[in-house]
Amino acid sequence: MTQEKLKITQFALEKFTSSGLKNVTMDEIARELQMSKKTIYKHFPNKEALIREAIFFLTGTVKKTIESVVAGNDSAVHKLHGISNVLRNVVLKISDRWLIDLKMRYNDVWQEVDKFRTKAIAENFSKIIEQGKSEGLIDDKPTKIIYYIIIASVQEIVNPKFLVENSYSAKDAAQITLDIIFKGILTKKGRKIYKQLETENK
Repeated sequence: MTQEKLKITQFALEKFTSSGLKNVTMDEIARELQMSKKTIYKHFPNKEALIREAIFFLTGTVKKTIESVVAGNDSAVHKLHGISNVLRNVVLKISDRWLIDLKMRYNDVWQEVDKFRTKAIAENFSKIIEQGKSEGLIDDKPTKIIYYIIIASVQEIVNPKFLVENSYSAKDAAQITLDIIFKGILTKKGRKIYKQLETENK
């Protein structure tokens, strides 16, 4: 990706996540970047192409960060807590309007995001679960069932339809969901460490 295209992508991502997808125009992006619309369209034939690029820039960044946490030398509980913090920080930057616009107006892109997070959970959480069981920090239950519970919970709750119908913010929904799941799969020893990390995080 050229520096010019990267600059447009990163700026558009900031605008989309804070203001929603519907409200941000190509004119606005060009004006605020002090670029001509011709320059924007040289890299992106339409707004949907820019949205797609911005979203997958975000998911790629999140993927690398999570993989870095998983590859570290910390305990499984520290890794779960680290991933929770990564996701919280991402969700804090994203307006609820962004999620709703994505699902309602760009459903094909939403489906790709959903596939991405499903794959990311399966690949990364399975490693942490196995590590945690060997450390005596995660209950010795089938790994596949545990991460499928995580996937199903995230898909159903951190979902625009659920958020709209139940008046939860994406941040609160994500935090409560992960908190319930993590505490549910941890052993007594694991919950003690997790509680301590949460206390330090406040």
